[in-house]
Amino acid sequence: MAMNILASTFFLTGIGILYGISGSLNMADLALRIPKIQNQALVEITATFFLIGFGIKSAIFPLYFWLPSSYHTPPSAVAATFGGLLTKVGIYALFRVFSLLFIPNHFTKELLIALAILTILTGAFGALIKTNIRRLFSYLIVCHIGFMIGGLGLYSKWALLGAIFYLIHDIMVKTNLFLIAGVVRQLRSTMDMNKLGGLYAQYPKISLLFALVLFSLVGIPPLSGFWPKVYLFRDAFQLENYAFAGALIIGSFITLFVIAKMWAQVFWKDTPDLEIVEDKFADMVGYKKTMLILPVVILASASLYIGLNAEAIIHVADQIATQLLDTSPYINAVLGGQK
Repeated sequence: MAMNILASTFFLTGIGILYGISGSLNMADLALRIPKIQNQALVEITATFFLIGFGIKSAIFPLYFWLPSSYHTPPSAVAATFGGLLTKVGIYALFRVFSLLFIPNHFTKELLIALAILTILTGAFGALIKTNIRRLFSYLIVCHIGFMIGGLGLYSKWALLGAIFYLIHDIMVKTNLFLIAGVVRQLRSTMDMNKLGGLYAQYPKISLLFALVLFSLVGIPPLSGFWPKVYLFRDAFQLENYAFAGALIIGSFITLFVIAKMWAQVFWKDTPDLEIVEDKFADMVGYKKTMLILPVVILASASLYIGLNAEAIIHVADQIATQLLDTSPYINAVLGGQK
């Protein structure tokens, strides 16, 4: 709540300054007025207010600390909604604001890339030491937010395409991960990986369903997490931004490592001898079991569709990236003959 108020304060302050120096709050109108403002230093300060406000929402470094401390507490359905959508709203807002109002200059691009690298590394190394499934997933959210911020920082068509594709993939997978954590709690009454084990032996079909989601998260070809990384790596190397490319590699390998460790501890190894297994799922009636697993099946199917029909998603992401770089059709559509 406190962080939400703080983010809203920066956002509203930025809006107030923007209205004061431009006399408009119409985004299309602002896109035309902002380059004509003489005091560009004040415009840069205003952009910083928007970056901090939406950066808190997006959980980018160093404004991410609220996320791992909050997503492990609410009910699974609420955590799934937050995990899948909340940070992505901030990412969407950053993409809109920094492609229409505050076109990134060299300094802004370098700043966004630096924030992306730090966000990736912080999230990845945070996930390494977590033994609670939800906390681990929370740090992976932070890590992968850096992938998308990096795409915005590179500010090229293919990098933006990759970031938008990753945004679509991430909404599906992260929502599903928190639903899976809820199912694991029903199966074992805990989400501490040190106390878990034996799920594959007892529930092989459900475990394989979960494995599909985990493989999508890691980016095993040809699943949904693989394709956007191709575009991000492509432009990171082509634009010779090797620091961001290195962070992408580190983030991807640590994601693979922590998910493999989680699979080994939760699904593959035997249940620790001293642990008493409380399986609430086994005692449920059939329709309750179906209602618990069905959302995971639907979202896993969506992730599978995105991966196996990547060409369709790439086409959509390509159109969005093109419109982010060329905002004149949007401005013409909004303002018409008012320009």
